[in-house]
Amino acid sequence: MFNLKQSSAIVAGMALVSLSAQAQSWGATADPQKLPDNTPYCMLWLGEAPPLMNFMATPTGVKYVVVADAFDDVPVGAPVSFDFGDGTSVSVAPATKPKPAEYPGLVSGGVSEEALSTILTRVSLGSYGEAPMTVKAGQKTQEFHLRSAAGDSGLFTSCKDEL
Repeated sequence: MFNLKQSSAIVAGMALVSLSAQAQSWGATADPQKLPDNTPYCMLWLGEAPPLMNFMATPTGVKYVVVADAFDDVPVGAPVSFDFGDGTSVSVAPATKPKPAEYPGLVSGGVSEEALSTILTRVSLGSYGEAPMTVKAGQKTQEFHLRSAAGDSGLFTSCKDEL
């Protein structure tokens, strides 16, 4: 269950994404940043406006956030996966909706180190020449045509290692 601190981190992450990213391009923090409560974090993001996604690492773990109109009515607890054109499917923690009134299409949850490693490897390759990455939340899907995130994925991983 999300607490207020985690919810604040997601909202702060959303603000960073909206200020820092270019539409459908990757970005990452090169060095740990501070949330309003002084919690250090690192972030990898894709997109400036929905659909968008990010991964935020803090000393207590990694969370995913995906915002897409398709996820407006996804229920809390729905299964979530990141599916790639080569058949790779990575399950992450079930969907939470920390601010449904403000961000109805936002789903988020935890990401294990193993799942994160697989996702980062796949997004580093991009999706040119194959099907896009599809995020599934419950019965809903959102496709992302990926540019390679190799440089940004490396920045995020290095930053995360400093936490």
